[in-house]
Amino acid sequence: MFRPFGTAISSLRVKCTKLFEKKKCHIYSILFIISSIGNTTVFISLIKNRHRKLRINLMILNLTIADLIVTYIMIPLEICWRITNEWLAGDIVCRIMQAFRAFGPYLSSMVLVCISLDRCFAVIHPMKVNDAHRRSKIMLTFAWLISIVCSVPQVIFVCLFAFQIIILILIFLFQINQS
Repeated sequence: MFRPFGTAISSLRVKCTKLFEKKKCHIYSILFIISSIGNTTVFISLIKNRHRKLRINLMILNLTIADLIVTYIMIPLEICWRITNEWLAGDIVCRIMQAFRAFGPYLSSMVLVCISLDRCFAVIHPMKVNDAHRRSKIMLTFAWLISIVCSVPQVIFVCLFAFQIIILILIFLFQINQS
């Protein structure tokens, strides 16, 4: 099928995509700055007040660590990927960074589940305060272990060539859907 305006439309599509990627980079940069300031402030205040051995402080500290992993690993990785569209650091670093990229959100989600369960136990069993600190440490240990286990497939299955193949497949499918 002949399309006289096909080249103009595809060049417009490329320009719109580049503009959209630039906006994503700007949004990620703003999120990076806000998240860095907020999570670093919370982390420092919790470390300074660590003499107060409250369960919720321990939970919030772990949540802050998870959010700092997302802030300082995942967001810069996304910004660099959006700018360059290629990976220059090699296969091993790619696998490690992808594992951390998965680990941060997993850990954040698991710690939120731990906080929810801790609050649930506090409401249901308010008199069992003695077991609560030990239970929260056990829950947090499992949150870290489950997050690590869920991140391991990223090290095994993700590689530099997989990204290139996935991108080519997505471009091909996009071209087919536009036809």
